[in-house]
Amino acid sequence: MSSFQRYPIVSIAVDGDGFQDRGAGIVISRRPFRILVPTHVIDSLLDQEERTITLNGIRISGIKVVASSALTADHLSILKLPQTARRSIESIALPRKSIPLRAGQSVHILRSTGLDEAHGEILDVQDQGEGTSVMTNIPVKPGDSGSPMLINGCLAGVCQGMAQQEGIGVAVAVPLSDDGLKELRRFRRQWRLGFAGSVGALLLALLLSFGAFAIYSSSSFRIESIDVEEDGSRITVHNAQRLTLHRSWTRSFETSIRRSHVFATSDQ
Repeated sequence: MSSFQRYPIVSIAVDGDGFQDRGAGIVISRRPFRILVPTHVIDSLLDQEERTITLNGIRISGIKVVASSALTADHLSILKLPQTARRSIESIALPRKSIPLRAGQSVHILRSTGLDEAHGEILDVQDQGEGTSVMTNIPVKPGDSGSPMLINGCLAGVCQGMAQQEGIGVAVAVPLSDDGLKELRRFRRQWRLGFAGSVGALLLALLLSFGAFAIYSSSSFRIESIDVEEDGSRITVHNAQRLTLHRSWTRSFETSIRRSHVFATSDQ
């Protein structure tokens, strides 16, 4: 079983004329299918006129880039795919607020090139210009760029490269900023609001349909037959309309009518 079937991560590849780029995509929402990728994947899409894009080995077309200045500042971008994610793919867990990072903190990275999540810890957190980089002791390989770095199961950062640590390539991640997290949560809410709106529209349509049917039933009554009780106390009128709420109409009466037997007399 491949990792994307157990984790909210997919492998993405861009192949062009003498060009290849590999990375991981983090599933933000399933409907619509949106994935979070490193900006270099977007650059690959824009730079290559003749290109093939595959997701988990399946060729994809109709991918759209979703504009977001907040995520661009974190060197990240959102891709919207034309289809719905498979049931085996789930959305990443987002924290309520960005997670503070420090050296010695336990983290794990979900790798698109491996079958299991890799556990480790943060070795160093450095501010570089307007951004921050986080070096871990978790080994990674080419193609792991874009893999999520999780703390307590929630997205805390995204692997953007590797550094040499005792001859081994270890993951270097960019933490998710407050603005970037707010943007991802906004994308997540859009789907929920859209789903709730669709359900509400469906319920309203059903209510209106039922109301129209009730009005039709109240005004559409064509007599098929009339039954009268023998004592005249009740009359039931049957509707000839089959699709109606009122199949019959009954009225009771206070009446002095009584039934009696009348016998003819005969002369003996």
